[in-house]
Amino acid sequence: RPDALAIDSSRNLYVANRNAHSVTVYKPGDKTPAHKLTKGVRAPAAVISTASNELYVLNYSNDTVTTYSESTLALEQTISAGIACPTTMAMNKNGELYVANSCPSSVSVYPSGATKPARSIRNGLDGPVAIGIAP
Repeated sequence: RPDALAIDSSRNLYVANRNAHSVTVYKPGDKTPAHKLTKGVRAPAAVISTASNELYVLNYSNDTVTTYSESTLALEQTISAGIACPTTMAMNKNGELYVANSCPSSVSVYPSGATKPARSIRNGLDGPVAIGIAP
C-alpha cells in the first residue's frame, strides 16, 4: 500500500510502500517501476525529493531517516538521533528537516545536512501526524 510520494526535478515519481518496506521509482510516463529501493528502508511513511537531488525516506519501523542520491540511489546517510515513532517529515527551502514523532510527542528540527537535531519542540503537542511549511 502506498503511504507517501514525492516527485523530483526530472519528474521521477518516488512511492513509499510501507508494508513492502520499499520505495519504488517510476520514470515520467511509465507504469512499471524503474527501480526498487530497499537498502535501509523499513516501513517508509514519508519521502522528500530535495532541490539538491537527494531523496529522504522516513522509516517508521526503525526510527530513522535515510538519505539517498537520486542519480545513483546509493544510501548516503542514516539519521536516528531525535527520532522515535516518526509519523511524517517536511523540509523548508533552507534545507532544514522537520520530523514529527509520536512517542514522545515532538518535532525534531535538523539544520541542513545535519544528523543530530538542533532543537526539539514538545510544548503543546499531542501526537503530531502532519507538518506544513509555507513556501
